Amino acid sequence: MFRVAVCDDDLTYISSVLKPMIANALRAAEFQAETYFFVDGNELLSEFKAHNGYDIVILDIDMPKMNGKEIAKHIRQTDNNCCIAFLTAYTDEALNTIPYSIKAFIPKEYKGGKIFSELTKLFKDCLSQKQRRRNFEIIKNGVNGLIRLYDEEIFYFQNKNEHIFLHTESEQFLLVEKSLKKLEEKHNLTGFCRIHTDLIVNIGKVYEIMKNDIVLTNGEKLPVSRRRRNDLIAAFADLMTIKAGK
Repeated sequence: MFRVAVCDDDLTYISSVLKPMIANALRAAEFQAETYFFVDGNELLSEFKAHNGYDIVILDIDMPKMNGKEIAKHIRQTDNNCCIAFLTAYTDEALNTIPYSIKAFIPKEYKGGKIFSELTKLFKDCLSQKQRRRNFEIIKNGVNGLIRLYDEEIFYFQNKNEHIFLHTESEQFLLVEKSLKKLEEKHNLTGFCRIHTDLIVNIGKVYEIMKNDIVLTNGEKLPVSRRRRNDLIAAFADLMTIKAGK
């Protein structure tokens, strides 16, 4: 389930306007999410770090302890995938929020129906752009940890010397799972394909399928077994058909 955080220092506005309006907008967008409300930006950031982030963060700009732009700046230092939106009375700040790659700037001066429409659009847009973020338990420097990744960030999984590695475009992570089979069972890897005994690839990252290898979109080459090549071709063709139909 998605996680939405909202921060505004006006507790009355949160209770009387934001809570019911956001709940209704989520329903209208058919967006299933847990929603968390904060009056203090520092508290939001602490929870952000403790719980591996939020999918959407909606911020007021003018707040006494930490303003919305400062919160957005902190978030962007560690998370480029979070959808950030501003819901604020300070309409002259719109251009100043561009550096934070925001999804929406909603003036509080809008009438209730207009704010509701903008929030609904925000949730629909984020839902269409985001895939479900997956949690993976990792081992780093001998210590267990957790990472959250969207499918589009994952290139492939590899079994190497009885250790399972997750590969992104520029990093690899050692997972807690001991086999690719258990990984598949736990995460229901729709959109991925087993191309070799020791490899599961993100179909969306396949650039070219050759006789004995595949080339990924980052130029990396991986072996594909003869037995699994046809399965990959079929899955790749299905993906292209879906994209063409959008």
